[in-house]
Amino acid sequence: MANPLVASAFEVVGLLSKSSEGVCLGAISDSLSLPKSGVHRLLGQLMEIGLVRQGVESGRYFLTLKLLSLAFGHLTSLGVADAASPFLDQLASESGELVRLAIVEADRLVWIAKAQGSNSGLIYDPQMGAEVPLFCTASGLYAWLCHLFDREAVRLVLEQGIFLPPQAGPNAPASVVQLLDVLEQSRFLGYSLVQECSAPGMSAIACALKHPNSGSVLGIVSIGGPSIRLLREHLDDLIEPLMAAASSLDAICSTSPYLSSAHPNIMQRLNWFNTLRIRIFYGLQNQ
Repeated sequence: MANPLVASAFEVVGLLSKSSEGVCLGAISDSLSLPKSGVHRLLGQLMEIGLVRQGVESGRYFLTLKLLSLAFGHLTSLGVADAASPFLDQLASESGELVRLAIVEADRLVWIAKAQGSNSGLIYDPQMGAEVPLFCTASGLYAWLCHLFDREAVRLVLEQGIFLPPQAGPNAPASVVQLLDVLEQSRFLGYSLVQECSAPGMSAIACALKHPNSGSVLGIVSIGGPSIRLLREHLDDLIEPLMAAASSLDAICSTSPYLSSAHPNIMQRLNWFNTLRIRIFYGLQNQ
């Protein structure tokens, strides 16, 4: 069971991370349903260790950049983003679109690096460091979850939440049945290709990065941009360079002890099971 004080501290940090203008004591107390006295003591402790500061005139509380510094330091220690940069840059140059690298961390998929290949006025550039939406993105639903058992994939999606348009694109799956259908399609193809799923007018293609020995999924590499440029024919042309980049990134990610420690034997069994199921399913369909 989590320590209540630690849990409350992270709730406060999470709330402050969403505001650039600072949050007053009363608003923090009301938002988290915590007594003002307890929140005040907690804020004081967070200020002592340099995670929070208080505005001199406004009295509002702000998150400092210390957490960001720690996060970037940890990212550097993984040895992935810097090593992957040349391959992301090359793929962005070839595609002319945004290329992103996401890594799997427990039940989450997080974007950690990107390369922008577009020089036009219309540029697709979502927030970096954000958790990847699982149910509607090429990286989440199609490229990562298709390597899991259906029950596990559905659990992760439902825990994160399914959102209907306009928050997602018109082609995003709106039910568990539709979700399972697109998972099966991605398992058969070996990569994911989506049009107007994550957002209206946006398209993307992605594939998984796997450990060469265990088969465990370590991350995802994707290409995304406006559908007006990424027509279906262009997406098909990007499959080969995407796969080539993924092959190089496989080796880079597999050298990270942090990434390669994520239950490789379990993932290997899942990959074997899904491969067998695909062969049976499509074999029966073609009879």
